[in-house]
Amino acid sequence: MAVSYTNVANSGSSRTLSRPNIIPGVSAKAPGGSQIELDGTGVYFNKAAFAATPTYSYGNAPRYLPDVNAPTAWNLDSMLKKSTHLSERYLLSFRAEFFNTLNNVTLSGPTTSFTSSTFGQEATLSQTNTPRNIQLSLRFTF
Repeated sequence: MAVSYTNVANSGSSRTLSRPNIIPGVSAKAPGGSQIELDGTGVYFNKAAFAATPTYSYGNAPRYLPDVNAPTAWNLDSMLKKSTHLSERYLLSFRAEFFNTLNNVTLSGPTTSFTSSTFGQEATLSQTNTPRNIQLSLRFTF
């Protein structure tokens, strides 16, 4: 996960994304690990490990937090096909394709902007991948 910090004074532009400071000795990993709650208040990382950067300076937080991961995303896609020769010249093929076959839910990650009021929490508990999708086809070849 990458934590960002909006600090207007750092580059002279109206909006610059940089990084906050890491407080020495404080782990970014949430005590007890990442927690997902149905009301969206789950904690993914320790918010107390970060501090605002002073004006005209850049933060020392790493680009990606080494001990914190976003929710795991994986899908299993599969396909079944059956071809039948009706005669020497005609072929009938049936095909069924399943996308996200096991219907795994991948949740969106937490808010990673240090200046946000929901920093480190799941702002809205929502699914980021598509639910199971089935596609059927029948092909007649002559």
